[in-house]
Amino acid sequence: KAPLSLSVVEAAVESVSLLLRDHSDMGIQLCDIYLRANRAYEEHNYSLSLILHWVIIERMLSELWTKYITDNRMRDGKPFISGDRKKHFKSDSRSYNASVKSEILSLADALPFDLYTNMTKVRGKRNNWMHGLDNSITWEDASTAILTSEAMLQLVRGIHLVAKHSRFLPSGF
Repeated sequence: KAPLSLSVVEAAVESVSLLLRDHSDMGIQLCDIYLRANRAYEEHNYSLSLILHWVIIERMLSELWTKYITDNRMRDGKPFISGDRKKHFKSDSRSYNASVKSEILSLADALPFDLYTNMTKVRGKRNNWMHGLDNSITWEDASTAILTSEAMLQLVRGIHLVAKHSRFLPSGF
């Protein structure tokens, strides 16, 4: 392979600097998981790819949920989500799991419907794998997970990542 040009190295350093400035260590961790998940995809380990992309999706969903609660603290100049209600929404993970959060955020137009639909597909595949070690996760399932995690990173954090193999992924967004 040819060595990288100085301009490519400088651009990479600038990108990482911006990522750290705007998203702290969490941005680096998210990108690391994203790269590992895509490597698993390239190695045809579709289950691992989907599971790792789900980690990103669920983290972004949690951040979107927190933002929704914060943004709706007041309505019509009156307290709406505060005190015990806020504590309940943020701490009761059994009642407000990923399924319920995504449903509420979709109904409130805080989560686009196509993203909600794909997230639901990925969550279902993830749950089947986690609870039954179902090995039927296909490249299409992993592809949906890739596209969903990319869309969630863009929506929630403004991080724009595109898998190098994305030209081979099915369209869906």
